[in-house]
Amino acid sequence: MNLILVQVEQRFNRLVSFHQPALSISEQIKIITELISFIKNTQITCSSIQSSLISDKERELKQFADQLIRKSHNEHLEQISIEMHEQLTRLLY
Repeated sequence: MNLILVQVEQRFNRLVSFHQPALSISEQIKIITELISFIKNTQITCSSIQSSLISDKERELKQFADQLIRKSHNEHLEQISIEMHEQLTRLLY
């Protein structure tokens, strides 16, 4: 379980850090997908965790990843806007 939490923290920090090079949209989608996987692994590992808050956060992350995919295809973007980054940061916290 500790390993999963460390991996979640690393992905989380990578997504919200302004001190590292900007991530491409595809990199962000990959990391968000990994976070969703870690959420599922955590729920399986701790089967007593059935909080609607966790399920809601998973759903919100999936929706954001889908939004990034659509935006990158429609606008042929490699980087997200500052507004999108702020939205992702709020979502993660």
